[in-house]
Amino acid sequence: GPISMEIRKTSFNMAKKTGLFGSGPGSFGIYYPSFRTQNEILLDHGHNFLTGHAGNELIEQWIEGGLPGALLWLTIFAITLYKGFKTRPDPAYSAYFYGLLVSVSGGLAMSMISLNSPKILPAGWMLYFSAGLLAVAGVYETGKPDKVLAVPVPSGPLRKLLVIAIIAAGCRSAYFFTS
Repeated sequence: GPISMEIRKTSFNMAKKTGLFGSGPGSFGIYYPSFRTQNEILLDHGHNFLTGHAGNELIEQWIEGGLPGALLWLTIFAITLYKGFKTRPDPAYSAYFYGLLVSVSGGLAMSMISLNSPKILPAGWMLYFSAGLLAVAGVYETGKPDKVLAVPVPSGPLRKLLVIAIIAAGCRSAYFFTS
């Protein structure tokens, strides 16, 4: 509606002002109120409804991650969709694969309109989840050996140091969330 259009317009102006490097991850909701226009408040019948999202995922990525963040976001989805359209899946799994391809393509198109609505927050999460599944399926090639990502794990004293660091990080996180 008109309020969503006003939010997107204000968000675009906000993106231009946050500069090349953006305002930081998750900061849209913090900085947006200072950019709200009088017209948006009047369209909302004087209520002080605050939005936590730009109503356009690309603009929100630009606001929070700057131009590099927006370009990275576009690149990730471009590569994922390119690999998806290029892949010829195993016929036994083609319905699942093409379902993911349609889901990601449609979700991406929807994210330019209003995916980040407080009423449908899980839809945004599903876009990224589906894109991840599509990316995994897109690298699979029928008749070729599977590819495995191997992460070298240190051995001996370095492994013990790594375990201590992980335990310390877990304790710090637990302390942070309980205090």
